Amino acid sequence: MNQPSPDAIAGLMAQADELAMRGQHQAAASTWQRVLDLRPDHAQALNHLGTLAMNRGELQLAQDHFTRAIASDPKFAMPHANLSRLHSLRGDRAAALKAIDGAITAEPTAWGPHFEKARLLEAEGRRQQAAMSWSRMLSYIPEPVANSPQAQPWVNQAREAVK
Repeated sequence: MNQPSPDAIAGLMAQADELAMRGQHQAAASTWQRVLDLRPDHAQALNHLGTLAMNRGELQLAQDHFTRAIASDPKFAMPHANLSRLHSLRGDRAAALKAIDGAITAEPTAWGPHFEKARLLEAEGRRQQAAMSWSRMLSYIPEPVANSPQAQPWVNQAREAVK
């Protein structure tokens, strides 16, 4: 059986991303599925399909996609983070923390997973541990993001927590 070329996969991924950015989610999903037809372990396509499923409320399908993406590429942080969000939606903070730790392991200097972990820890009343995560978030967040108006509420929350 012929292996699909990396260029063919990349072209389909770019096409799906463009469709998603235009709000054509069903067409994007069909294109990501075509990627999976060619390469069933494509972690990015699995992650995108998981995100769409989660947004539709199809949580078990989303979990299946995220779990397959993680198995395919354990160093890809996004499916870990998305799995954490899914567990949060279900109210399972312990599983959400475990999944966000997977994202941090995959990409230790990404500020987003530290932000998510801090919020999860604060929700459990674990303020000292949350402060450590807030501190890491502040040290990794790019300055333009930290200074953006949208980020100010949680950047201020993080600064307050680490005082």
